[in-house]
Amino acid sequence: MADGIQLLPETRKSIQVIRPKERRQFFLGLGILVVVFVFYFVLGFYLDTKENALGVVSGQISDLEKTRNKNTETEILKVVKQISASTALISNHTFWSLGLGRIERLIQGDVQLDNLNLELSQNSINFSAQASGFISVARQVSGLLADDSIVNIELNQVKSLANGRVSFFMTIIFNPQKFFAR
Repeated sequence: MADGIQLLPETRKSIQVIRPKERRQFFLGLGILVVVFVFYFVLGFYLDTKENALGVVSGQISDLEKTRNKNTETEILKVVKQISASTALISNHTFWSLGLGRIERLIQGDVQLDNLNLELSQNSINFSAQASGFISVARQVSGLLADDSIVNIELNQVKSLANGRVSFFMTIIFNPQKFFAR
């Protein structure tokens, strides 16, 4: 106070020095923002590229669709179905040849078949026949039951005809493993 100047504590200002460590959060936030923008633009470019490629492929598919001949495709599908049906029939041919051979051996000489229906799905043979008499029908049933491939026999509608013969209807249930065996 010698010079007459007095410093009041309220008028003093502190000098603040900004150090590089204090701006770290600002630069970190700015870096994250830049990475997000770059990522956004890269993904946008990638999406546009894929959409363009999809458009090209879609155009190629529509061009191919225009050049298709649908009548020919329908005919090809019919032939494929016929071939698969024929293949199944040919593969089962040997089974039924064996089965018909077995039926031929099991039918008595004086029995005449009128109608024969083979059903592999039910493992059965249905037939109507005529025999010389009731004894021939009994021999036929006995001969069929003697074969180990026959599981069951149903004899229906046994009738005497005016000419002296006997008409009958029979269902034979068989074991396919034994019936189609050689």
